[in-house]
Amino acid sequence: MKLTSVTSILLCLLFLISGCKSSGVVSQKALSQPKLSKSTITVSNLPEWVKSKPISTVYYYGKGNASLSNKDYQSVAKEEALSDIASEISVLISSNSVLHQVESNREFYETYKNTIRASTTKKIEGHELVNTWQDNNQYWALYRLSKATYVKQLEKKKALALSKALQAFTLAENQLKTAPANAYSNYCRCLEAIENYIAEDTKINYDNKNIDLANSCYAKLQSMASTLKIVLPKKVKPMRLKDATRLEGYIYTNNILFPNLPVDVFDGYKHLQILSDSEGKINIPLLKTHPNTKSIIIKPLLSLLNTTNSQFVKQINEKFIVSKFETEILPNILSLYITTKEYNLGENKTPIADS
Repeated sequence: MKLTSVTSILLCLLFLISGCKSSGVVSQKALSQPKLSKSTITVSNLPEWVKSKPISTVYYYGKGNASLSNKDYQSVAKEEALSDIASEISVLISSNSVLHQVESNREFYETYKNTIRASTTKKIEGHELVNTWQDNNQYWALYRLSKATYVKQLEKKKALALSKALQAFTLAENQLKTAPANAYSNYCRCLEAIENYIAEDTKINYDNKNIDLANSCYAKLQSMASTLKIVLPKKVKPMRLKDATRLEGYIYTNNILFPNLPVDVFDGYKHLQILSDSEGKINIPLLKTHPNTKSIIIKPLLSLLNTTNSQFVKQINEKFIVSKFETEILPNILSLYITTKEYNLGENKTPIADS
């Protein structure tokens, strides 16, 4: 009986030992299994939203990714996702908009589209982080923005922009007849304030009238540029021995004197920039021109009055055709006068020759 018990115990011990060895082999194999690497990641491993961005009638979706080696990978992926959302927002051009009026090629549209995208990316509010995913190398993020929320944001921001633009427009209107240089600058500021909405109607009440603000600003700027003129003598004969010799003229826009307007003076050899005085008068010192100058070309530098940082407003200014004005410089012929006098025994006689 005792022998049987001992035998049973030994058999049990042997069984346990063999079982432990077997378990040890399995564990070692498990530890030696390779970790998931880039080579083992296939399309089937990726989440559906990484493979294909969701499409919705309710939300704008955007996804972005960044390398995990970038310490700011989450921020980089987020910025890319918001830019992706911005690209989803379509740009529709109203037939009444200033963009439609000035667009002769795709240049203005492309500038506007890029401006909108950059502005939208920076100012998107109410976006939500929907999901994230990463492998051993890349981090992915999915964001969304409610379309209804975006429309409300857009309406609010447009109202604020129109209000700011109206202030600049009102100031420009009040300055037009007395300080046209300041007026021009403020018309540019008006367009800058609403540059994100130049593809849309920008109607607002001004002086008890319903006007399209962007179109009104553009029309004022165009009018000032097209009616610009400089009244100069067509020909001038310089007296180079006199420092006071100057070419004088007056600058007008819409028949209003234009003070403080920079102009470029070109004598065929070099450029000189001067400013019209407080009365709209320009004084060009002819002694500073080249001796062989045959004519002087004067061009108003209207675009320098644009002090905005807007690329669209800059393109508008470049689009305007500003006339050049020319004055002929007649050759300067030096006249020589000889007077002779005759003396007889110290007495002064009447001159006998003047030539």
